[in-house]
Amino acid sequence: MNFELLANELILDLFEYLDTNDLFNAFYNLNIRLNELLFIHCQFHAHFNFQSISKTNFDRICREYLSKNLNRIKSIHLSDHDNTPDQINCFLSYHFQIPQFIYLKSLSLSYISSESIITKIIIALHQLNHLTHLKMIQYCVDHDLMNNGWIFDQIWSLKNLNYCYFQRKKYLWNPFFISPIIISHSIKSLYLEGFSYNSQELHSLLLHTTNLENLSIEIEHNYGYQEISTNIYSLKRLKLFVQYTPFITNNLLEYMPNLIDLTIELAYIVIDGYQWEKIINNHLPNLKKFQMKMEFYLRDHDEKEEQINQLLNSFTNQFWIDQHRWFIQCHWYLSNKPSKAYLYTLPYYPKEFSLISDMQFKSTYPNNEIHWSYDNVENLSFTNAICPLIRFHNLKYLRIIRPFDELFWSIIPNFNRLKSLHVKLFNERNSVLQLENLVRKSTCLYSLTLTGEIFSYEMLFNLRNSSSIRRLNLYDFGCFNEEQCEKFIVSPLGIQCEILLITVNNRNNILHLVNRMKNLRALNVRSQDDKWKRDEEELSIDDEIIIWLNDRLPRTCIIKRGYIHNRGCLQLWIR
Repeated sequence: MNFELLANELILDLFEYLDTNDLFNAFYNLNIRLNELLFIHCQFHAHFNFQSISKTNFDRICREYLSKNLNRIKSIHLSDHDNTPDQINCFLSYHFQIPQFIYLKSLSLSYISSESIITKIIIALHQLNHLTHLKMIQYCVDHDLMNNGWIFDQIWSLKNLNYCYFQRKKYLWNPFFISPIIISHSIKSLYLEGFSYNSQELHSLLLHTTNLENLSIEIEHNYGYQEISTNIYSLKRLKLFVQYTPFITNNLLEYMPNLIDLTIELAYIVIDGYQWEKIINNHLPNLKKFQMKMEFYLRDHDEKEEQINQLLNSFTNQFWIDQHRWFIQCHWYLSNKPSKAYLYTLPYYPKEFSLISDMQFKSTYPNNEIHWSYDNVENLSFTNAICPLIRFHNLKYLRIIRPFDELFWSIIPNFNRLKSLHVKLFNERNSVLQLENLVRKSTCLYSLTLTGEIFSYEMLFNLRNSSSIRRLNLYDFGCFNEEQCEKFIVSPLGIQCEILLITVNNRNNILHLVNRMKNLRALNVRSQDDKWKRDEEELSIDDEIIIWLNDRLPRTCIIKRGYIHNRGCLQLWIR
């Protein structure tokens, strides 16, 4: 059936199932009618996710659609990630002011590193009377800006905000969270990541968020201990990560009597089944869903399996098996010293899993039946493990060291959902065939990262069966000279690549990549002739290589400094 024979109403209905970027890629400028339907859709759809959009479509939407529909927009997601560098600043350059979006209900901002932009946006939020959802993701900002408490005081004073997700990019040391001094009666769902908490600030946070129902938080330190002495009746769901500090067992859960859903991860803390039973029976009478994971070290001088048996036995009484049917499983490693073990409720609920050789399993299932299916796992690190019965059916992200044996194909029965693949190469023998087979099975694979101790450029140039791949990370796959760049540009991967991370030996290769890769829309590149240093970032106003590139590339191209793996690079948003 001819698509254009469909009624306008049906086409508009179909548009609802596609994101903004795909709509413009597929239909813009095909004919006048479809352009008009796109305009109507944008008028009433009112949700714009710019997280992974081409520069061309971003400019077109800002110029032709947003400017005419400011009072209709309900949701915006902007991102300064490596595939859309400096997007937020570019958005503001169209003279859009956040308060102009008067009916905005949801605002998501990702990967902002500019303190001035963050401050400007935070202040503007007070003029959005309909804002209910705020997400600030992977922020890379100065410790002082976070630790004076100003940002959270501003957020807590938003009258209608009921959902707040604030994720700060993690460093080796995370700043302490400073609780707001403003009381929020509206926030019901709160997710905070990337901070260290002491009990005083946690206590203050709970007292200043009076109607909190859902909380996700991490506790890594316990300086300045202060007991919680007031029941938190509003809290229904709690997700908690606790590291080192055991005060959680003594105090925190005692004051959450209406909790119905508890997810808790403990690092280097052991709470056995008898202790958990006491906590739940005495303080959590309404608990219906309990998910737990503990990471801990086994004592070297004792038999490892004996320690595991002793711990698992504490989860085998009537409370666990008959009353709640909460089964527990543990895995550990035979060869690692010190030996680390993981104990968790079933089914395994975390999204990430590392599969390593010499893993041993035991569970509290009847007859010690092991629960082999890890259907919740989306992110897997695989290191040639010997676990013939374990299965991962729903992987989206896979990190693997190659070559691998045939057991690998049974552990991962299908690759239909796989979006991102990271392959580390150690041995070139059979590499091409195995990698091609893996890529061929991954029909939805979008991102491919290649690293290793060997750099087989010919393997890369000849890799086939990869038609779905659009993002290619070669940043640690050797340094490309002019000849290798030329071969990559005309290779199957190079022709279809839209987002590229790469290291080159000189800046002229940057021009070749930008000018000759017609589908390339974002480039993150490190050039060996770039003399810029990280500690000189704020001392030099004129960035020599950026000036050189600006003189030779189209004015529409955005060029800025960024970081990959904590190393400086150039980020280009091209087309």
